[in-house]
Amino acid sequence: MNPTVWRTTFRQVFVLSVIAFIPGALSVVFDWQWKAPAEFHELSSRDAQRQINKFCWVDVRDPERFERGHVAGAVCFDEKMPAPAMQRLRSIWTPEFTFV
Repeated sequence: MNPTVWRTTFRQVFVLSVIAFIPGALSVVFDWQWKAPAEFHELSSRDAQRQINKFCWVDVRDPERFERGHVAGAVCFDEKMPAPAMQRLRSIWTPEFTFV
């Protein structure tokens, strides 16, 4: 193998290794870690019942499972036919609602 090709290959591998190392090193130094966005949070069923009028429940299961049981007032969002669900959501939505 030609020494020039060997040096070029080594240099490219070295540069790529340094570039790959930088995000990991920065995450260790600054203690970076993925955090869930603020709008995602756990909600107990008791809290949900107390605040039922503040939520617009959207059920994305298939219509058959929705019909077998769902939260009272939930909108069935069928991904195969989204138009009826979107119309229903538009008719009941107010700015105070939080979508669940």
